[in-house]
Amino acid sequence: MMQKNDYLITFMDINMPIKNGDIATFEFRQWQQEHKKNNSNYIVALSATIGDDQKNNLLRQGFNQVLQKPVTKQNIDDILKISEYKI
Repeated sequence: MMQKNDYLITFMDINMPIKNGDIATFEFRQWQQEHKKNNSNYIVALSATIGDDQKNNLLRQGFNQVLQKPVTKQNIDDILKISEYKI
């Protein structure tokens, strides 16, 4: 879906039943490189529990930011402010 549409920000849950968000994001970033697409999609990982090691791993896999659930309106506002300058 992200390959067919140009999303500025994507919130990706990393614990999904069919394909985890970390795998989907990694595959999408690989697809971007293979097709010489820019890396302008700002992808935010969402997780109920997250440790520092897992957070760092997700950032290396291609996420721009990691949020722990529950996500608040302030979290969303912060993402919009940050991503505005990185997109």
